[in-house]
Amino acid sequence: MKWIQTHALTARQQEQIRSLQETCRRAEPFGHSVFLSGELNHFGEMDCFFLGYEGQALAAVLTLFQPDAREAEVTAFVRPDLRRQGRFTALFAAARAELERFGVSSVLFFHEPVCASGGEVLKRFPVERHHTEYLMEYDRTAAPAVPVLPLELEPATRELLPRLAELSAAAFGDAAADSREKVERFFTAPAVSGYAARLDGRVAGHLFCNTEGGEAYLCDFCVEPALQGRGIGRSILALVLARVRRETELPIRLEVDAVNDRALGLYTACGFRETARCDYCLLYTSPSPRDA
Repeated sequence: MKWIQTHALTARQQEQIRSLQETCRRAEPFGHSVFLSGELNHFGEMDCFFLGYEGQALAAVLTLFQPDAREAEVTAFVRPDLRRQGRFTALFAAARAELERFGVSSVLFFHEPVCASGGEVLKRFPVERHHTEYLMEYDRTAAPAVPVLPLELEPATRELLPRLAELSAAAFGDAAADSREKVERFFTAPAVSGYAARLDGRVAGHLFCNTEGGEAYLCDFCVEPALQGRGIGRSILALVLARVRRETELPIRLEVDAVNDRALGLYTACGFRETARCDYCLLYTSPSPRDA
């Protein structure tokens, strides 16, 4: 197998990855789709796509999503008829070397339990389940969610960056510098739009929408902690859903931690339905596994 690594894909490479993804999906009906842009990674210059070829045909792909300087999430596909011949092992070795070059210390494997082949691969690594998330998709036939508060929704602009970073840090417990860097990445990604909501003139929450990859993916949804429990989150989501519904026919999706009952209840009440489950498995340092 010949392989290449890059931090930016060509249109042809994106097409090849989508085709391989659908070939694998026919064999194992997973719900997620891989992101094909590295613009939201912490290190923009880090190679995050690893492609393995047999002749001119794409046989395997591994991608890295790096939300911060310490952690990376690994997603991979191998063509069903070419598995258990070392292709994933080779790509992961290259990816791991790149992560080490940038000092990334934590690796999370992204695995849907419906993919038995991925489960077999993980058995060869010293991993433990870190957390589980649900992929949820908005049911466009459901009755539209209705705001319960008179919020003012506006585009999130760079002028609001300090406030948005402050809200994100407070809501998710991240360091202030990490939150600012994350929000800055949203503003540099062409496919990402942001929405800020004001209550009595003050920005009380925000939500971003990423349309890269053929879906409208909602992320970084947060409300100022001191204002939670008053219907602000429900109102923001209702307003953003109404706007996204008008602007695109793309499926509207989001992910939520499986133990976040409050968020699950909110999303379900607003018309979202669970479509897939994903386990994030934390890798511990150990000798290389046998061929996968």
